[in-house]
Amino acid sequence: MTSCSAPQRKYCRTNVKGSSVANTEQLKQASKRKHGMASNSSNGYGGYIWRGKEWLKGLVEGSKLESTLENPRGCPDSLEGVKWTMADLAHAFDIKPNRASPWALASFISWKCFENNLGKSTADGAHATFKKYWDNS
Repeated sequence: MTSCSAPQRKYCRTNVKGSSVANTEQLKQASKRKHGMASNSSNGYGGYIWRGKEWLKGLVEGSKLESTLENPRGCPDSLEGVKWTMADLAHAFDIKPNRASPWALASFISWKCFENNLGKSTADGAHATFKKYWDNS
């Protein structure tokens, strides 16, 4: 609802009565869905997230690994040697990344590319997907 009585005015005042935090959040989320990216990209990203979580669930359920693990050499210096547990690994692809997320993502990308014989575009897509997923959390 606006209150623009004069046609020469360039900007109108918006009536903020009736606005709420919940309503504003809904509008923001709807706008992000509508204008954030093309629907095919959004669907493709959603597929990477879903497949990554399914792969991770299978890995955790089927693993008989030690209770404490660490990021291997080759991770960024700040992460190299950081210890994490199987519980961390189980939540590595949650909306907020944790200590096991770099290892889990690198392993998922390796599995997608080498085990499934897929190419560099798959690796780039999976990496971009999780980066966007974690950046927008």
